[in-house]
Amino acid sequence: MNKDLFTSVFNNIIIERLVFYKVKEINRIKQPYSHYYRWKTIAKTSHLLIGNGYFDLLKELLSDEGEGIEDLFGYDCTSLWEDLKAAIKVGRFDIFKYLCERFDINQRIEKQERLGLGRMFKDVIKYNRMEMIKYLVEHVSFEWNYYDGFMNSPLSNCLEMVQYLWNLFEQWRQEEYYSASNVFNLAAKVGSIEIINWLLENHPEYRDDNEMFMYATESNQMEVVRYLLKLDSPRDRDCLFKNTYENCIDKAARNNNLAMMKLFHQNNFPDASDNSVIYSFKNNNLEMLIWLVDTFIQVDLPQDGIEAATERNNLEMVKWLTEHTTLRPKNAFEIAAQMNHFEILKYLHSSRTESCSTDAMDMAASQGHIHIVKWLHENRTEGCSEDAIDSAAYSGNLNVIQFLHENRTEGCSFRALDNAIARGRLDIIKWLSENRTEACSVDSIYDALESEYIEIVGWLLCNRSEFSKDFYKISDQIITRLIEYDKFEEIDWILNNHDFKFYKLIKYQTTLEDKHPKSIKTLEIINRRIEIQQKEREDIKRERSERVDGNDFNGDNKQSKHQKKEKI
Repeated sequence: MNKDLFTSVFNNIIIERLVFYKVKEINRIKQPYSHYYRWKTIAKTSHLLIGNGYFDLLKELLSDEGEGIEDLFGYDCTSLWEDLKAAIKVGRFDIFKYLCERFDINQRIEKQERLGLGRMFKDVIKYNRMEMIKYLVEHVSFEWNYYDGFMNSPLSNCLEMVQYLWNLFEQWRQEEYYSASNVFNLAAKVGSIEIINWLLENHPEYRDDNEMFMYATESNQMEVVRYLLKLDSPRDRDCLFKNTYENCIDKAARNNNLAMMKLFHQNNFPDASDNSVIYSFKNNNLEMLIWLVDTFIQVDLPQDGIEAATERNNLEMVKWLTEHTTLRPKNAFEIAAQMNHFEILKYLHSSRTESCSTDAMDMAASQGHIHIVKWLHENRTEGCSEDAIDSAAYSGNLNVIQFLHENRTEGCSFRALDNAIARGRLDIIKWLSENRTEACSVDSIYDALESEYIEIVGWLLCNRSEFSKDFYKISDQIITRLIEYDKFEEIDWILNNHDFKFYKLIKYQTTLEDKHPKSIKTLEIINRRIEIQQKEREDIKRERSERVDGNDFNGDNKQSKHQKKEKI
């Protein structure tokens, strides 16, 4: 790829938007578990530049010689170690060397960044970067722990790395005895028979107390297991009876490796425990389960075995457990209904005597499994509870709600509307309002407001009796949000059907003029309401004035009549 052309495209904002507008979304569909970054993020993040091979851009990013190391990376050098690890992962020795020289590793040692150096040394070994390990040993004045290096050397899965670190360890080690059996264990873990052979021929003294069988089994290294069985050394089998929690057969069961389990059993390894049975359920492996039950009489089946098989949609396992064991499931019906395992549900109905609860239909409704809801309604007598419609409203399954409403009598609770409001389902809100009598809670409007379901907020205020002026006082927060979204029709209805003080209308008017000058219709509605209230206030003021004037006129008339009487 021509990186100069690539970067020139990225740096042209118009071309970038045209070409890469949907790249991120496409990659998320193609590779949903990967990380994706915008180019601007990559260009400013050193470890991302390293991981994608942009060495020249990395140099540009770190080219300001006026900044000290602490200015660039911080005293703890977290970013530096992250960058070095990125170079190690992608195998870029040139970048690795550049970073070591640019940010003087020896200065890091003086600042006691020893933990970071130790981790970096292990990463270099793990990723089998021979050129990097030699550079560190030859150019960085640090007391490397060659014992740890040799112990971890098999992780490289490279005999050359093991031999190189052994030579360093041999020169470095002191007189006291070192236990080094873990080097055998890690060789078995990575599946390297070549390294195991070399260790056996050159350093058999480290073989004592090894756990190669355990490590090979955990990593599913079948060839190593066969190799060790062929060697048939008691020194390799000593560990088999020390681990009381999980033995080799159990570990093989965890890895879903029945062939390895049988191989261990044929060679008289410790018997399987109940853990193996549990792993057979987790791995959905009926063949393994049958073999364990037939081979080891001491193993016990878990009481929720049928439920476990139901959860994994293994009809054959459910049948086998029904026909060959005495297990009695407690909630297999409910699990099958919830997880849409229809064939198992029908089998349980026809072949088991246990009943189910209302949870079965409730759970099927919550997941939108309309066919299971109908089947339970037609074939079972347990029915459902209010939770069926309530949960269907939450999951947005209007067809389930309609079926339950038309065919069942359990009804629903206020949670049905609350759930529909919380999930932004205006269609369900309208249907429930038109067909059911249950109310919603007044707090539900704030759930809609918080989720920015402003259309629902407006609809509730205009259509639900819970929010009429006789029962509900609309807060400034709600009106402000309606103004923000320019919901002028809803605001018009609210102002015509709720009472607002004059000073609040002035406040809303100011908000519109200052923050939302383009909301012309909303502003017109507020202004019209202000004019109406102003006229009403003026009319009231005029009536009061006329009343006062009338009182004064009546007083004058009374006084003149009194004066006439006195004269007479």
